Amino acid sequence: MPKDIDIGAPKMTIAVIAIGDAAEALVIRAILENLGALVILHLPGTPDAFLSAPDDKTGDLRFVVISGHGTENCLHFGQYAPELKIEGLVDGCQR
Repeated sequence: MPKDIDIGAPKMTIAVIAIGDAAEALVIRAILENLGALVILHLPGTPDAFLSAPDDKTGDLRFVVISGHGTENCLHFGQYAPELKIEGLVDGCQR
């Protein structure tokens, strides 16, 4: 577990994944860091990058916070250029 350099206290590691506008995720990050957590911010550009974002190679990751918008059946990723082949998106939503 990562330690605080100044006092040697362990810090809880939390991943924040921002989908779309990152402003909300930055506020969440600031709050968590103020509470003493070590925050890893992910800004995935595609749904595939979102699925691989919380890759915990160290084993220290305790929580994942997803900051985004959608509906009951859809996580909204927005629109992509037509020449980009984004699999799994229907009308900008990952179902």
